[in-house]
Amino acid sequence: MINILLYGAVFVILLSWGHYLRNRLDFKRFPQQHGKSDEASNHQVSFCIPARNEAHHLEKHLPLFCETGCNILVVDDESTDHTQDVLASFQDDYTNLRVIQSAPRPKGWLGKSWACQQAADIVTTPWICFVDADVWGSETFLTRFVSYFEQSTAQKEGCITIWPQQVLGTFWEVVVIPHVYVALLTFLPIRYQSRKPGWMPSALYKRLAFQFAAANGQWMTFHKDTYQAIGGHDSVKHHIVEDVELAKRVVRHGYRLQMYKGVDDVFCRMYQSPQQMWEGFMKNFFAGFGYNTPLFLFMGLLHAVVYVLPPFILLAGITYPVPLDTWAIAALATFLSIYYRGTVNWSQKWPLLSSPLHFLGVLWFEALAVQILWNQFRGKPTVWKGRKIEL
Repeated sequence: MINILLYGAVFVILLSWGHYLRNRLDFKRFPQQHGKSDEASNHQVSFCIPARNEAHHLEKHLPLFCETGCNILVVDDESTDHTQDVLASFQDDYTNLRVIQSAPRPKGWLGKSWACQQAADIVTTPWICFVDADVWGSETFLTRFVSYFEQSTAQKEGCITIWPQQVLGTFWEVVVIPHVYVALLTFLPIRYQSRKPGWMPSALYKRLAFQFAAANGQWMTFHKDTYQAIGGHDSVKHHIVEDVELAKRVVRHGYRLQMYKGVDDVFCRMYQSPQQMWEGFMKNFFAGFGYNTPLFLFMGLLHAVVYVLPPFILLAGITYPVPLDTWAIAALATFLSIYYRGTVNWSQKWPLLSSPLHFLGVLWFEALAVQILWNQFRGKPTVWKGRKIEL
């Protein structure tokens, strides 16, 4: 039985790696600028930044956006730190910065969506770019990004999302955060966001195309007509993973969805401490599965068998006798998982030496899943940035 599970693990890893290699061909950087923009033209994009207790990040990153000359709208979402003071100091230096004090959050709205909607309601440019406060872009990228929308070749409708290059600080960030990108590149067929699979009938694809949609809310840019047509953040006001829901709505309404990697262009450090990371994933991990408990349990079991069982058998073999064929298959599965994680780390410029710890990251998420299900059983609400998330 153990050998069957190990052979299955090898098969799953090889399948995942093959899918990842194909996705790498489709996961490209944001387009380089072609031609020159009209220097006399007005900027075509506004940056909207929701901020709740983000003083630390705003101090470092907000000037980069302000210096593009674009309209910058920052929504102070009832911050309790010195976010207001930071924003007030920048308003003295940048006339293109507008600070919005969030109105009381209506019932049924989650905080980020409410903040984004308030900013979007007053944007006058054709394009709206929603950027998290802990995200920044290189100076050359921001110039290229803004110029892109001033080109006649730019798409006039749709949505563009960029997956930032995650900056990893603490040990647990190095172990855990890359799993988000491993999951993205393993399970999402990126090419099918914009074209029909050859094996799928056209009628069926029209009905199911939205299932291939995904986005990263850390950087999402909408043509204003598209944003309004899909209902804006109002249409996803109660969704924790609002970015994915918005992407699905874009595709469902027949608009173009484009996804790019942010390596060397856009950066983010999602969490500053292990505790903050635990609380952050506690908020959206189960939500990412649509609160589907059977699927949640199945994926947890699958990852345990594929990524935890093989190295566990290798470690057990140090103390207890393990049949040679079992040990060999476990060694192969462990090597393949390390190599697979290493290719992802290399593509995202993360430490290669952390690749052998992939199984430890899986165990971290397994522990988180147990905590989430236990909280669900007890009816304990999730808390993020001092506010209960009530669905």
